[in-house]
This record gives sequence, structure tokens and C-alpha cells, in this order.
Amino acid sequence: MNTEPHKNVMKELREFLGNKFKNDDLYESCKIVSKTWNDKTPRSEEEYLDFYKSEKDYVFEIANWNATPRRRSLFKKLLRVITTNNIQEIIDFGAGTGSDTLALHELGFNVKYLEINKTMKEFFKYRCDKRGIEVPIIEKLEPTECIIFTDVIEHFQNPFSYLESFSHFGKSLLFTQSFGEHDEKRGGMPYHTNHSMKDIHNFLGSVGYKKVKLDIVIPPYFYIKKEVIK
Repeated sequence: MNTEPHKNVMKELREFLGNKFKNDDLYESCKIVSKTWNDKTPRSEEEYLDFYKSEKDYVFEIANWNATPRRRSLFKKLLRVITTNNIQEIIDFGAGTGSDTLALHELGFNVKYLEINKTMKEFFKYRCDKRGIEVPIIEKLEPTECIIFTDVIEHFQNPFSYLESFSHFGKSLLFTQSFGEHDEKRGGMPYHTNHSMKDIHNFLGSVGYKKVKLDIVIPPYFYIKKEVIK
């Protein structure tokens, strides 16, 4: 089981940023992002996207979270679903620091990285160069066996427009849903939005997906296009 990219993410972020490195504490990094969000108070979908594209401190929260045992455990569950269902071709959507992407690549999967945050994209390129590997970085969705989006859906103002878009490209979807987690120790995390899993389930059914029952504790959730199921 390869979780090396998760374990080493903070060390590599420190190397990448040098004297610009700020924070190696998950709670504090969340508080910083929460304050920036409250200062900017995004309201529209465009403002949401602009925040996530440009927020430079967001990389600290994601990297700190990637390094936790809980997040490494989640990756192991993702990998179990992927291997059980014989998936080889993957797009890691909202891939962040690329820890999942790198781990999947090093395990031999055909995985592509898709992320809008500028700092995290540059950091991912650094991590690839450090390993002497090439992982495709794409700017938009394309047809694939599986779209993975972990720790992503709670950042959408309107998840259904994204899910509808996913339905045109992904034969299957593998994702998590945090239901907000407005933890005061983390500054309240106002950039997390609660979305009903029931509504998400019903919507995915309406665009051709069927939920697959997993033999693991959720999350993650796994949906396959109905025409793919034999």
C-alpha cells in the first residue's frame, strides 16, 4: 500500500516554498483560510471559483489534511474500490496537492491530475519533478473510466451542475461528502457547504448512475453508469 506521497507532503511543501512556508498545523491552517473566506465573503459561483483558484494559503490546509492518518486511511479505501472494480483509467478532479494522484500513478494506474488552484498546481509539478515522473495535468474533463473527487463536493455552491458535467465524461464516480464539518477549532470552516446526500443520490440517478454497495464503511461513495453495469 503506497501512501508515501501523503506521508511526505508537508516535508515536500516546506522544500517547495522555502522561506514562504507558513504553517504545519491543520487547525491553524484551517483558521487562516476561514478568515480569508470571511473577509472576501464569496456569494456567486464565479466568486467561489475565484477564491479557490487564487487562495495561496489553501495549500497548507490541504497538505496538512493529506498527511493525517485519517486521510491516508481514506486513500486505502479508495484504492480498494478501484482495484475491486478493475478500474485503470482515472481523473483526479480537484486533486489538490496531488497525493492521491501520485500514489495511484506509482501503483501503475493511468491517472490524470485536474486542479484549479494555481499554487497547488505548481506544487504538484514540483512533486512530479522531484520523483522524475510525468503525470498528465489537464485543464478540463475528458472521457474516463472513473472520476475521483475527494474532499471536493463540500466546496461547490451548486454541486448538481458539476455532477451533470461529470455524467458526460465518467463511466463511474468515486467521491466523499463531508457534510460541512463546521469545526470551531478550525475557524468554523465557512467555505464548507452542507449538501444533502439524498439529493445527490437522486440527482445521480437522474443522470444515469446507480449506487454500488461497498463492503467498507462509507465514505467513499461509488456510482457506475447504468449501461456499464452488466
